[in-house]
Amino acid sequence: MSSSGNDDNDISEERKILPLGLNSEERPIPLKSIKVDVQILGYVAEVTSLLTYFNTEETPVEAVFTFPVDDGSAVFQFEAHIDGRHIVAEIQEREQAQLTYDDAVQSGKTALLLKEDSSAGDIFSCMLGNLPAKTEASLVMKYVIELPQEPDGQLRFTLPTVLNPRYSPDQGGLVAAEGATYVPPSKVPYEFSLIATIKGYHKVTSVTSETISLNVHFEDNNKIAMVSLGEDFKFDHDLRFIVQYESPYSPQIVLEDGNPEADGLLKEDMLMISFYPDLKEVAMATNGEYIFVIDRSGSMHGDLIANAKEALFLFLKSLPTNCYFNIISFGSQYKSLFSSGSKKYTESSLNEAIKVQKEMDADMGGTEILKPLEQVFNKKLIPEHPRRVFVLTDGGVSNTDKVIGLVSKESKKSSTR
Repeated sequence: MSSSGNDDNDISEERKILPLGLNSEERPIPLKSIKVDVQILGYVAEVTSLLTYFNTEETPVEAVFTFPVDDGSAVFQFEAHIDGRHIVAEIQEREQAQLTYDDAVQSGKTALLLKEDSSAGDIFSCMLGNLPAKTEASLVMKYVIELPQEPDGQLRFTLPTVLNPRYSPDQGGLVAAEGATYVPPSKVPYEFSLIATIKGYHKVTSVTSETISLNVHFEDNNKIAMVSLGEDFKFDHDLRFIVQYESPYSPQIVLEDGNPEADGLLKEDMLMISFYPDLKEVAMATNGEYIFVIDRSGSMHGDLIANAKEALFLFLKSLPTNCYFNIISFGSQYKSLFSSGSKKYTESSLNEAIKVQKEMDADMGGTEILKPLEQVFNKKLIPEHPRRVFVLTDGGVSNTDKVIGLVSKESKKSSTR
């Protein structure tokens, strides 16, 4: 992934941001500033990083910039401004990118090569060949990332800034990344700024950090939060902050306008709906009655019955330990694994169920789903074990209205129990 630097010539791309630059003799190429702009819409962050370097040497140099990466991010834009030239990223195969870069450097052109470090998957290196003497280089990288949600519904944003040495058994100790020497943060003075704009479909109630002070200003009735750093950043830890929305478990909707001048999907308007349900109560509810109603009619032959059997197996292996369960097979007729009603989930009952699961086939004639469902709903509920019914079928029934009516009636009953 590489390029040479003629006007608007393309270069390579790969991932993302931050600090150290060295020339071929491993003397630092001064990093003048890092400016980071973060745009958070709902659960997604778009990060733009502007890194400005300056070659103080009297001759052109080849510089290596090394910084952490985040595996969950996706870079969508990389460009550079060097000595009046604008270089834009182009993705190439790794070997071809290296050849393109080497050819450009040997020809005396300014070139860039961006790649994932071979020593670790979370380190990113950018090689800048033939950076002219007394010249400033500005690198702009943009990426998007889905923000992870904490158990209490808060969202965590992290800007990786710490580049740690890696233990390498082959080399007998700690080694640097490709072409890089690790420099303590106290020895690398940078001008650093970060501005974050947070917009939510729901109100933003707070933006906090345990590691650094923040200036937070709310606008538009708390639908927008503007964030900046309240102190100098020392580069001795990753920069993190936490976003709390008013309704973290409700859906968030983001509309992105398309670009009429672009091609393909980028031309279209996009609507994104994000939803993180609160699963704490579900996870705590280990009790329950689980009934699996399996279609074994002739229309389920081939892949359909095979997929149903596989799904049933996964369900059985995932049941909570304190539950009750049963399996009902149906076609023209129906039959239950446990004819007297659901049994407690034990090793013995599980083995019985798996034996039936393995022997299942699409060998029970037509598709009569109404009667087995009536049999399920007519059974008395087990105290403190809410009933959950799973139906695995291709949906080929003729009395659809009756089936839907029965389920609708019973669901209303269950909500009042």
